[in-house]
Amino acid sequence: MSSVKKVDTKEPREKRKKLPDTPDSNASVSNDLSQGTIGAVVREAMLTMYGPPQSQLFGSSPPGTQPNTGQYGPHMMYSQQASDANMSAIMNSLENINRRLSKLDTIENSLSDIQYKVARLESKVSELDTLHKKVDGIEASMNFFSAKFDQWSKDKQDLEGEMKSLQEKISSCPGAVSDLQRDTLQMKEYMIDQRCRSMRDNLIFTEIPETETETVNTERILRTFITEQLKVESDNIHFKRIHRIGTRRQGSNRPRSIIAKFNITEERDRVKRAGRELKGKPQRIFEQFPDEISDYRRDVLMPLQREAWGRGQRANIAVDRLYVNNTLYPVPPPPYRVTPDPHNTRPRLTRPTTG
Repeated sequence: MSSVKKVDTKEPREKRKKLPDTPDSNASVSNDLSQGTIGAVVREAMLTMYGPPQSQLFGSSPPGTQPNTGQYGPHMMYSQQASDANMSAIMNSLENINRRLSKLDTIENSLSDIQYKVARLESKVSELDTLHKKVDGIEASMNFFSAKFDQWSKDKQDLEGEMKSLQEKISSCPGAVSDLQRDTLQMKEYMIDQRCRSMRDNLIFTEIPETETETVNTERILRTFITEQLKVESDNIHFKRIHRIGTRRQGSNRPRSIIAKFNITEERDRVKRAGRELKGKPQRIFEQFPDEISDYRRDVLMPLQREAWGRGQRANIAVDRLYVNNTLYPVPPPPYRVTPDPHNTRPRLTRPTTG
């Protein structure tokens, strides 16, 4: 029984005072509260401060008997009052702990939000770094294009200056350009004139039969044609050169034309006048001219000549001029002839009408 009297009720008060300030106690209570075992915590605190219940110290009362409340009755009543006060203090402490835990939950949620926002900020910062690199690349490209544009602008200004200078030079010498153009046309006309003069003793004979073995007998064939078809003695005619034009086409039965260059102009004119004997025959005799004159005669002069013949007029073509009733007929000038210049006294090519 002496062991019961030695129970020290001060130790629970010291432990009660140290309980809220002890980190281990707070952690234990917080852990127990998080698990929902508040009753277990209360019982553990009661056992710590007051020891086991009386029934556990003295055993249970015999059946049918009242508990012994002799000399320990007042002490137990005092202990009960102290226990109620301690329970009230414990509940207040637990409520404080519960409020702090609620604040901890709020803080934990806030920390979670902060961590999420920090993660998003880090992602945004990473994206900003990437954008910054792209912006740096774009800026470098813009600087490159700006430099190129400046160079192009400078080159453009230089070209504009050169073109302006050239335009001033061109505008300052229009007469020189006109003179050059006129000189070019005069040179072309002169060349055509020289070619025409070199061909003036030539005649072209068409549709004269050609043999397979004809090589160097072209002159004999032409002399026979002149004697038999034109009724002109050919033994006394002097030729400088006689040959067929072009190469013989495979599988073609059409004979190649013969071109003959006469040494004496009178003999050439006599043979040409005899061409009237070929009326109704396939053979023809033509003068040879440069291509420019031949095209002008065919496209411009010959249609006008046929119109004059249709009107019953006498019309002759002398080189590139048309004479109707022995009068020069006004026709469009040939493209190779320079517009008549009163200061140009160079004689034009003229040929008297024959036949």
